[in-house]
Parts: sequence; C-alpha cells; structure tokens
Amino acid sequence: MSQLRILLATDHPNSPSYIFYAASLERINNEANLGAAVTVFTSTAGIDYSGFDVALFLGGSSQAAAAKAANPQIVTGLVDPRYSQSNEFKFVDLLITQGIEARDYFAGQAPNVLIYETYPDVPEPLGAAEQSTLKLGYHGNRIHLEAMFPRITDAIEILASQIKLELVAMYNIEMLGKSSRIVTERLGFPVRHVQFGHEGYAAYIAHVDIGLVPQMIPVRESALLKYLLGSPSRRFNESQADFLLRFKETTNIGRHLVFAQYGIPVVSDMSPSACSLIDHGVDGFLANSTAGWLASLRALSSDPGLRSRCGRALKEKWRDEYSHDVLNRRLVRALHVLRRDKGKV
Repeated sequence: MSQLRILLATDHPNSPSYIFYAASLERINNEANLGAAVTVFTSTAGIDYSGFDVALFLGGSSQAAAAKAANPQIVTGLVDPRYSQSNEFKFVDLLITQGIEARDYFAGQAPNVLIYETYPDVPEPLGAAEQSTLKLGYHGNRIHLEAMFPRITDAIEILASQIKLELVAMYNIEMLGKSSRIVTERLGFPVRHVQFGHEGYAAYIAHVDIGLVPQMIPVRESALLKYLLGSPSRRFNESQADFLLRFKETTNIGRHLVFAQYGIPVVSDMSPSACSLIDHGVDGFLANSTAGWLASLRALSSDPGLRSRCGRALKEKWRDEYSHDVLNRRLVRALHVLRRDKGKV
C-alpha cells in the first residue's frame, strides 16, 4: 500500500471543531502501518496541491475547486460541512460529518459521506472526588445548557428534594457570559459554573457521577402547532401523545465521548446519534420527557454499582469503536479506496 499524503487546511484555526479534528488526524503520523501522513495548514494561502493525494478542508474553506484545478487527481473533502458551503460540494469527493444527523442531511450532495466523530482527548483527573454530594456534570455550549430548562431541570429539582446533589456546568463563560437561567437561585438546587477549558475536564468533569447530555432544541407545546403539523382528517392517526423532537443537523456524540473516556455514565436526550451509541440501561440512559429524565437519574443515583457498570461499559465501547485511532483507521481505509478509484478515471 502506497503512502497516502493528506493535507488538512483551514482559514479559521481557532475553531473548536478544527482544533479537535487537527489533533485527532495528526495522530495518523504516529502509526506507520496506516500508510498515510498528515500535514496541517492553518491557512489555505499558497498551498502546493501537487504534493498531496488528499486535500481536506474545514471551516468554510472555498479551496476545493482550487485544489482540483491544480491537481485533477487529488481527492478533496470537506470536514464538518455546513449548509452555507453547499456551493462547494460539487468540487468534493467526500464529506466528513460528525454524526448520522449530518450524514443524512447532506446525503446525495457529494459522492461519499463518512462519519468521523470529533471530541477532545481528555487529561488525567486532577485531585480527588468529593464523596458527600452526588455530582451531575454538563460540558458544552451555553445554548444546550439553557435548553435544559425546564424539561430537565424540573427532573433534577425533584431529585434534589430527595438526595443531596450538585450540577457542575462547564461552558465558555468568558465569551458568552454566565447563564441567568441555570442558576441556584432560580432552580432550587446548587449549580457550580465552571469556565470551559481543557484543564476543566480534569479538575471538574472527571469527578462527576453522572454526565448530562441535552441535545434537543425546545419545541413549543401547542395544540395549534400539533394541528398544523397534522394531516387532513387525521389521516395518519395523529395523537396528542405524538412526539415532537427538534435537533440540529450537526448533532453528534462528542460530548458523550468525553464522559466515556472517564468511565462516567450518561443520561442523554434521545437524538438519533445518541440512540446509535447508548444501549439503554447497559452503558447509559436515554430520555426525553421530564419523567423519563427523572427515572433515569433516579436509577443511576440510587445504585453506585449500576453507575460503575454503565460507565465501564461506555468506556469500553468508546475504546473499541470510537477512539481516535479506530476512527483514523476507518478514514484512511476510505481515502485509499477513493484514491484508488480516482486513479482509474
């Protein structure tokens, strides 16, 4: 197998998605038997595409056409694509998405779509865990944190009336400001706000007992909305019990995989990607309603043995199916096939 020369380039090097993908893809250089080498560029200006077999672009780059013009045999790909990049799709051979939601959303818009989950490698835990309080942990953006209210926070409040607990929320406070919705004074249970950062994983997230992964965007509860979404004469047996679930096309399991690396069990919204990962009651729990979240949190909070078994099973699944080395092997195999097929054209 010939050595595959891959470049990853962006004009937005401070993008979290780029930072995570670059760190993961550069691990390819540490495995000689993969038959590939990666060069990372933090600008697309002046790249000599003639020296590469594969050009991957991330962060709204418009260089796929330029790469094809300079090297017609090059395999081009967009990493973590967005709808705004659709004018570039005709110049790419591969879209690399974060989850099955984006794979489906962009289906048919490029010859090939591959899922490559992105998330950070987490550092070893710092300090010792506190034993007196059950700790629930959240990490991510402020939007998903605040979307927990009231559907998920109501469940936590009920649980907090029965056991001593605390919610640890890690997000970018410096950039986005502290949430005024997810606060102790408003919710009736303690909330600790932590500035998002790599060291925060080790100092705070590593020591939570249960990870929370909200993924749904709230949908207004409205009889009128359900009527408008229905069919004439209720042709499809519409019911007041029908689910209304809303999520972004970029929904993925990256936040789950941070908890997985620490062996922490999760309760997650039942988005498509989460349902593909979590085996309910075995390596985590899936929920949507307040009652479902409460039942899942109660099951884990009341049984340390269950928490340990679920966390261990989730960590094993991450290691065997979602570790960066596993994802890189899958990606390189796909790129070798695309390169081989292009050589036949």
